[in-house]
Amino acid sequence: MIRLILCSDLHGDPVKYECIADAAKRESSDLICCAGDMVDDASNRAGQTRYVADFIKGSKTPWAICSGNHDFDCDQDEALPVVPNWLHGIGEVEDGQTNLVGELVVTTIPWPVAKDVAYRRLVDKIVNAGMELSEKYQRLIIVHSPPNACRVGGGHISYRAELTTEIIEKAKPDFLLCGHLHAAVFCEYGSWCEMIEGTSEGFKALCFNAGQTEIGKPPQYVVLDIANTGGWKADHSHF
Repeated sequence: MIRLILCSDLHGDPVKYECIADAAKRESSDLICCAGDMVDDASNRAGQTRYVADFIKGSKTPWAICSGNHDFDCDQDEALPVVPNWLHGIGEVEDGQTNLVGELVVTTIPWPVAKDVAYRRLVDKIVNAGMELSEKYQRLIIVHSPPNACRVGGGHISYRAELTTEIIEKAKPDFLLCGHLHAAVFCEYGSWCEMIEGTSEGFKALCFNAGQTEIGKPPQYVVLDIANTGGWKADHSHF
């Protein structure tokens, strides 16, 4: 059994980071998974990136992280890197990597700043890196944008959603964590958990989006237990 804390869109908020760390300690979590927007681009970007990088590197619970649209410095003149430089060297599973954590294959997919053709080639490379392991172990994909027309996206998130749908079809994960939609109460127009059927016969992926609250308020998160035998249990939690 492996226990995960699933979250997203912490936007550089110390309140949310401290709460997630407390939740991981309280739940005896093996891994914290964050689906992008680690910082916010509204103000003090340099201070946010230093804080988040130091916080994750000093965390007693390891993190698996992917980049979101807010994690890139859109004011810089030069071409954006595929993976934000400040995210290097801070996580158990870093942006664009595949690692085996216990008996779970964890793959993180960067936010698509590259052109679609180049991005799809990058995704193929990342996904293929874990295909052999995923034949033996269950697989979790972490990506910022929800898939097309799904309840974990509120049914209306469309920007880059088609790319996430393609990722699911290529990787055929058992579990997918996304973010991007800031919904404090999912029951109004969406869901924090949804089983999505792929086009391949018999293929299903269990998708999660914890949603998020306003800056300065305690975050929402999901506690996910995954058994080696294939069983799972999940609870949507908040402080």
